[in-house]
Amino acid sequence: MDPDSRMKLWRMSEPVKRFDVFFSHTWMTPGRWKFLSLLFQYGWPWMLTSWACAVSLVFFLSVDGILLMPFKFRMNVLGFQKECPYAPWTYLAGVFA
Repeated sequence: MDPDSRMKLWRMSEPVKRFDVFFSHTWMTPGRWKFLSLLFQYGWPWMLTSWACAVSLVFFLSVDGILLMPFKFRMNVLGFQKECPYAPWTYLAGVFA
């Protein structure tokens, strides 16, 4: 933000009796970093809930057989061998949610 724009914003400000919320920041920091910081600070409950819902939905769709299991994983535990179906959907939902 150029100095003239900052001065224009400063002139638009006015005194207040009290603060509901105070955001400490520098005017030199680009707006995208301020936005990202506020998103993490105040948006984490929404992000965590969305992530849990997406992963749960994909998990239950996989268990129910609605989502395909295109891969096979060969298990070998104490001499017991079995091919288990595997799909990356839950992992991908967790990463991209």
